[in-house]
Amino acid sequence: MPISWGKTKVYRNALERLVGRSIMELAEKDPALLTEGARRRNVSLALFDIDGFTDLTNYASPEAIVELLNTYFGGITRVVCENQGMVDAFFNEAVFTIFGAPLDDRAHPVNACKAAYDGMRETVRLAAQWQLKGFAKIKASIGLVTGQCIVGNFGSEQRMMYTAVGDLVNYCEQLRQATRLYGVPIMISKETADAVRGRMLTREIDIVQGPGKRAAAIYELVAPAELATPVMREAVELFERGLGLYRKREWEQAESYFSDVTRLVGDDGPARLFSRRCSHYVNFAPPAQWDGVHAPSRRVEVE
Repeated sequence: MPISWGKTKVYRNALERLVGRSIMELAEKDPALLTEGARRRNVSLALFDIDGFTDLTNYASPEAIVELLNTYFGGITRVVCENQGMVDAFFNEAVFTIFGAPLDDRAHPVNACKAAYDGMRETVRLAAQWQLKGFAKIKASIGLVTGQCIVGNFGSEQRMMYTAVGDLVNYCEQLRQATRLYGVPIMISKETADAVRGRMLTREIDIVQGPGKRAAAIYELVAPAELATPVMREAVELFERGLGLYRKREWEQAESYFSDVTRLVGDDGPARLFSRRCSHYVNFAPPAQWDGVHAPSRRVEVE
């Protein structure tokens, strides 16, 4: 008996929910995508997470967790798709996304940043709603990187998935974790910041040990350029002046600039952290070979 159109539509909708609409549409145009092997491509990866969600699961009912997560996943999926990205996977409360593959998109760094900013605002909106329902405060925690990565179909005969693998994926998670240390919602790599210069307001935050033991500057994504206020721009300028002095070991002068940031915008995670580092280094200077690179294993670092 032939499958009816109604059943075909149900099957298609179910498959679309499993693999994503962008993959489905691309596979319909080019079925070879479903069997294509992996290849190296330049992409942007973004990992969306919720800081504080684990605490919420300790007391909220399973029904409430399902409702909250589905609402969050729906909002993040929407902003990713609106910006030409692909939702690759959900795990725990995190959403892993790819921009620039499998859909070709030369503007993937900008589109990934737009999605990250929109995703942050979506999380702020949901956090306000959840607090009204009596749940704990949550915050966005987003890592975003750009570079060469291996993407393609991976899996077994029973289950295949289109995803990304390699150091870039690990770096994306590293930057997501860094949002908690520096107290900012969105952290991006230098490659991403360079690619979106002029389109996005960014702030250099620190130099950290990246994948492959290389040191690299990391940046906060502050806002799209057209939404950046004069206060935002002044705060970025003040902080980066302080950062320059900090790297020259001029601790007291650097701390004065970080204090200016706090006076301008209120509590600021990076300014607060670097003020503490400066106060520590005034009394306990780092060794002469100190290069300003943050590495958790180095005892001279102050958090």
